[in-house]
Amino acid sequence: AGALVKSLSDANYDDSRSMALSASIGLAQYPNDADKVSAVVSCADAAMYQAKQLGKRRWVSYEAGMEQITLRQSAIAQQLSYAQSNKELQLYYQPIWEISKNRQKKIISFEALLRWHSGDLGIIPAEEIMPVLEELGILIDVEKWVVEQALSDLLVLRECLDAKITVAVNLSAMHLREATLPDFLLAALAQKNLLPRDLTIELSEIALVEEVNDDSSTVVYQLVESGFNISIDNFGTGYSSLAYLHRIPAIVVKVDHSFVSQIEPCSKTLTHIQGLIEAHGMQVLALGVDTEKHKEALTRFGIYLHQGQYWGCPQPISYYNKKSYSSL
Repeated sequence: AGALVKSLSDANYDDSRSMALSASIGLAQYPNDADKVSAVVSCADAAMYQAKQLGKRRWVSYEAGMEQITLRQSAIAQQLSYAQSNKELQLYYQPIWEISKNRQKKIISFEALLRWHSGDLGIIPAEEIMPVLEELGILIDVEKWVVEQALSDLLVLRECLDAKITVAVNLSAMHLREATLPDFLLAALAQKNLLPRDLTIELSEIALVEEVNDDSSTVVYQLVESGFNISIDNFGTGYSSLAYLHRIPAIVVKVDHSFVSQIEPCSKTLTHIQGLIEAHGMQVLALGVDTEKHKEALTRFGIYLHQGQYWGCPQPISYYNKKSYSSL
């Protein structure tokens, strides 16, 4: 299965054009997992959904209980198509802090995080929403709404903090293939009298590896040329990111929270990753900074951009409207 995933994910060419493909494979066995053909197929389907949720480009063997995930996906799909029109989608904002060498601190940006408040299913996080939006064919429409709402909220956040902060939004690999994306973003910014440098585009490792190649006409390079800042999200979770790092035109690399949560045993790995990133002229941002211990260790390593619960949990815009930041 691994060889098949790799073969399908290698670059494909059509009329000299490179086409990026990715495969998600689910495996189920007869009679270990089920004793009927239809049931085996259902088990394999459930395993495939799990492979997609883990980031695609992988295979997953069926385990008991995976079908419950498929049932939840079905329930989410049935209600999600109406969520936007019912105004159930909402953005939460988590601050990104910069710590100076003399221990001064300030908020420099906020990451916009999508949440769905479903009357029947409760609060659904983005990682469950995105795969379903893609299957429903409305992912790009929702991401456009996210951008427009985040830019509106940025004006509010700037007023609340009395600071010229920026906002970061996550975009999918699918949206990155849209040739009209740069024009849409520039138009959305112009409506709010904002500039490209006010908006950071966060992209996953997989999205960047799939889209960045030697062709400088790709959408990623067009965004950079237009003045947008690119950030690599959850760095360290992709299997081929190191090989492509020198070709990715990012200014910030967000190191995955798994390195921070085990900061003592991972300290050497983290410092090596830091050195590699900085050697490419990029800044390191640590995700999952949840405790003072995390903060102190990262500062000691010379990592001064932090995001995590220690500095603030994701909150709706109304939270920042009410809260006073005069003491920060």
